Amino acid sequence: MPSYKAIYAYAWDLAEDGAADAVRQFRELGLDTVTVAGSYHAGKFHCGQIVILMALETLVAFLQAYVFAILTCIYLNDAIHPGH
Repeated sequence: MPSYKAIYAYAWDLAEDGAADAVRQFRELGLDTVTVAGSYHAGKFHCGQIVILMALETLVAFLQAYVFAILTCIYLNDAIHPGH
């Protein structure tokens, strides 16, 4: 089985220094493989961890929507009934 030295990189990290500088830095580190992640979570987590993380993100989204709805109702109630 061949061995290799690899690194995960994000496109925005490579864009900061430019492709030529990034390649130079990778060669100086002795790397022969670079994996460019297509999204933030790519390559960092196992499948089960991704599912848990996505569930947590979904829960947070629903919680934010709930809080927004409650605050909107409070605002509308105060706007319609200013004396209460």
